[in-house]
Amino acid sequence: MANIKPPKPLLVNNDIEMAVEWSDWLDEYENYFIAAKIKNERAEVQVANFQTALGRDANKILRSLGLSTEQLKALKKIQEALTQHFAPPKNKTYERYQFHRLKQQPNETFQDFLHKLIEQVKHCAYGNNTEEFVMDQIVLGINSEKTRQKLWVEENLTLENEKIICRAAKRAGRQIAELNHELDNTNVNAIKMSESKFKCRRCGTMHGSRSCPAFNKECNGYGRLGHGNVQIKKH
Repeated sequence: MANIKPPKPLLVNNDIEMAVEWSDWLDEYENYFIAAKIKNERAEVQVANFQTALGRDANKILRSLGLSTEQLKALKKIQEALTQHFAPPKNKTYERYQFHRLKQQPNETFQDFLHKLIEQVKHCAYGNNTEEFVMDQIVLGINSEKTRQKLWVEENLTLENEKIICRAAKRAGRQIAELNHELDNTNVNAIKMSESKFKCRRCGTMHGSRSCPAFNKECNGYGRLGHGNVQIKKH
């Protein structure tokens, strides 16, 4: 037990979402409770360990909840009372409304969108159908129409399949964007190269600016410099 540290004391703050803070802290404590083998200890040791980990501020709240002496000896009763205080039951209809309003935002990653859905659906009390509602909301809320079409026609769709398809679509989109960027750069360079050469009206050949063979040469027809009709002498 001594080698495994408990979570930090519960942060009690009116400026944060205490339902989430409490839920996260309790999850951490449950892992510690198992890893440190506290469940093998006597009931009073379990309670003492829990209250020690809970911290001073949360213990003040616990003492204000009016639990009986017998209830304060049972770890489950203490946890239930704190859950009732920090995360009281919410309006199920309202929470479902909030869930079905969730859409993937333009700059939001699929993973962040999925995380929002999973967190919100916890408050909807959908029971065994929770995963199906998450799947439906991914199809309805994802911001890529092409990805939505792929999901729509997929037979025997599961949540894991949806994750694979959405992540693959995002990866492919990123790769195509990179490829298009490289092709655009190549085309721009090619245009610049082609624009740098032109057919010269003086010498009749293709060359770049100020590269004309007639430059500073005497014209065969009129004897002028740089006029054209130049024959390049072979040495």
